[in-house]
Amino acid sequence: MKTKLLLLGNLLCITFICNAQCWDKISSNYSHTMAIKTNGEIWGWGNNTYAQLGNSSNVANIAPALVWEGNNWSKIFVSPQHSAAIRNDGTLWTCGNNSYGQIGDGTTNQAWLPTQIGTATDWSTLSLGSVFCLGLKTNGTLWGWGNNTNAGSLGNNSTANFLSPVQIGTDNDWVKIQSAQGHTLAIKANGTLWGWGYNGFGALGDGTTTNRMIPTQIGSANNWADIFVGNDYSFAKKTDGSVYACGKNDYSNLGNQSFTQINTLTLMTNLSDFISFSCGNTHVLAIKNDGTLWAWGKNGEGQLGLGTNTIYQGEPMQVGSANNWTKVMAGYNHSFAINSNNQLYAWGENNYVQLGTTDGLSRNIPTLITCGALNTEENEIVKTKFYPNPTYSVINFVNEIIDAKLTTLDGKLIQLIQLQNQIDISNLQKGIYIINGKDINGNYFSDKIIKN
Repeated sequence: MKTKLLLLGNLLCITFICNAQCWDKISSNYSHTMAIKTNGEIWGWGNNTYAQLGNSSNVANIAPALVWEGNNWSKIFVSPQHSAAIRNDGTLWTCGNNSYGQIGDGTTNQAWLPTQIGTATDWSTLSLGSVFCLGLKTNGTLWGWGNNTNAGSLGNNSTANFLSPVQIGTDNDWVKIQSAQGHTLAIKANGTLWGWGYNGFGALGDGTTTNRMIPTQIGSANNWADIFVGNDYSFAKKTDGSVYACGKNDYSNLGNQSFTQINTLTLMTNLSDFISFSCGNTHVLAIKNDGTLWAWGKNGEGQLGLGTNTIYQGEPMQVGSANNWTKVMAGYNHSFAINSNNQLYAWGENNYVQLGTTDGLSRNIPTLITCGALNTEENEIVKTKFYPNPTYSVINFVNEIIDAKLTTLDGKLIQLIQLQNQIDISNLQKGIYIINGKDINGNYFSDKIIKN
């Protein structure tokens, strides 16, 4: 009997729990998400208007799905409209919008599939701004490409766009780099901190609001260990664990219970226990040295995961009670975290199905994202019953809809649906639309509606 119970327990683990233990790395920005599984595969979901998922389509993925070929991927990065990854062999691949040359393939043509950039096999890491890219090679050199008109975001003393990677300066001692919308921070091997790009809100921390078109040293300290950059604000951590912050602070995203802009990197005494940060548009996630997860800043979309949608939180607040968190990723107004069991959780805004929960609904608490493309919160996704389809005007539902979203194929929200048996789509243009949600019986559903 004991053996039977053990086998049953193992089966339940395989079916309900182990299914979610598959995520290794995660990257998300405005409306789409890319992740690497523990087996080296790349999966993607969310908005795909510019083919940023790299699956030769421009249709949104409402749930995690395999999007790139191969299982030898080591790092993944996303911007609002394109994605990039590095393989185990050190080669660089990109896809998506390329209006400013941010793909790096020498053209401005959209890339529908992952495209190898050059033939180099020594790429170490990347950092993607809004429409530009910076990369480090294993030899310590710094490279950039894409849009350079926003205060010289590439740091090469120019405002010209570059359609393929160009070396930035001649130094070969760069070790870390972090970019956001228009500014970049970087650390050299000697522990010095450098910044460049847009500085209108003091995000470079050099005491000014002057844009910098070349890498400029920030202060004289040589014991900087890590950097974390958001849109127009920054954090930097020293080897002694002390954390400094600067930049725009509209939602107290610097964590100091203030809304005052800071132009000089300033010590934040309440953040010394944190080992890792991730900065979104105006909210921050962080992990303490005891493995607990904390959040602060804007929360109007539930992106802090605290179970509320209060406008902001001015100081760090613990998210749940778990103490096994290992990785965090703050998107624009949404969030992800991975624990030591390789389980992925998501919360916050979901207007472009960027959370991967398959129902298209936002969350204000961490929600488990399973490994497969057909489950959400361990509930089976079903085809909802409605008629007529196609239709000119009204769609009738067999079961009352508790909460749902009607979106375009690329994930743009059209209508929220709550406690309804029918919806009128007579005002919509002809075409195919997606409906995701939950019915009165507790079933999560996803289906297509055709408007004649």
